[in-house]
Amino acid sequence: MKNNTQCKGQIPRDIEVLILAGGLGTRIRTVLGDTPKLLAPIRNKTFLDFIISWLQGFGVPRLLLCIGYLSEKIIDHVSKLDLQGMSIETSIETECLGTAGAIRGAVKLIRSNEILVLNGDTWVEADLSDFCLDHRRSKAEISILCVEVSDVSRYAYVELDSEDFIERYFEKKPSNKGPGIISAGIYLFSNLGLNRLMDSKGASLEVDFFQNLPKGVVRGYLASSGKFVDIGTPETLRVLDDVLPNY
Repeated sequence: MKNNTQCKGQIPRDIEVLILAGGLGTRIRTVLGDTPKLLAPIRNKTFLDFIISWLQGFGVPRLLLCIGYLSEKIIDHVSKLDLQGMSIETSIETECLGTAGAIRGAVKLIRSNEILVLNGDTWVEADLSDFCLDHRRSKAEISILCVEVSDVSRYAYVELDSEDFIERYFEKKPSNKGPGIISAGIYLFSNLGLNRLMDSKGASLEVDFFQNLPKGVVRGYLASSGKFVDIGTPETLRVLDDVLPNY
């Protein structure tokens, strides 16, 4: 099922957003040095500035940042921003918890029954309001925003069934070449889905959690052909200037 990204509305006010950004960024440290990925400079701004502006466009009221490495720099930067009514809180990791562990560590700060989770090192052109609407209509425990790419070898990729639920979830393997549907690193958890995560074990959301879920739990929302960038490598970081909108 293709979805139109051109008509952007507001996401429900009772959905909070959590950004996973506690990683060490070792693959791009040769480019960024002691700058965390969220603060990667683009056009006299930071990557985080673009994410915040994008979320403000959807009316996001509250943002949770799961941070660890160089967290003090991120906190200092956020303190100087004009947030236009958005509130931001931080969950600071004293050790690397992984993507699943970071959500578990931040759960005490979550006030909403549904939580929208974003990987802090990806950018995708998609309509979050329609993603949230699709999730609620489907009554899925968890939804993953997906995109089609020409080569899946660098990404976690999925197979969808006839009802757009994820039938199989594969973690990235360099040997898996060719086109396919991948996870864009944006997830929407209902209360049931979040409870399922809290009861699970393992640090990785992708490997330890998603790959072990039964069929019919996770819905795949396939965005139309919007721009998608994973900034985990120096090569992909360089293309951000051509991809990000003019805020």
